[in-house]
Amino acid sequence: MNSDISAKTLWDSGAKGGLILGGITIAFMLLGLLPGLLPDSSIGVFLTTVLSFILWGAKIFCCVYVLFALMRKFTLDFPGADRKTVRKFGVITAFTSALIFAAFILVYYLYIAPDALNESFAAATEAYSSMLDSNSMQALDQMQGSMPAIMFFAMLIYCTLFGWAASAIIASRLVKDDPFKQ
Repeated sequence: MNSDISAKTLWDSGAKGGLILGGITIAFMLLGLLPGLLPDSSIGVFLTTVLSFILWGAKIFCCVYVLFALMRKFTLDFPGADRKTVRKFGVITAFTSALIFAAFILVYYLYIAPDALNESFAAATEAYSSMLDSNSMQALDQMQGSMPAIMFFAMLIYCTLFGWAASAIIASRLVKDDPFKQ
């Protein structure tokens, strides 16, 4: 890490960026829920699927663009930052964003819309009941209560890994290594 950029500065800047990125991700999730609130007759299943796909693509683009902008701002604020430091900033930003989004997912499925998971499990049970034996069905039923926690950790890991990969790519584009620097 660059000598004039402390770990505290890195985490402080990364947490602020993570708050922004997490808020954007939550906003896109809430936007994605809107087509499902409309009556089935007012908008077709195909249009709902297309709209969901467009929102998903916009969310990915927006998140990568905002991460790029945050990392670029970091390089402008700290011109002496090397590639490794910029990448660490991006990973910290992605991790704090993932933590915020995963916490929102947990709260959403525990308190805001707990019936959404029950409906999904009922649909999955109905669809796969002919393919599963009684032990597998019982395991699914036992797993249902743990799904909010499983989703929390799954989102935390998924978003952190996505941010880690995006940060590595963005850092390599933003900061070029000087082969003559010792």
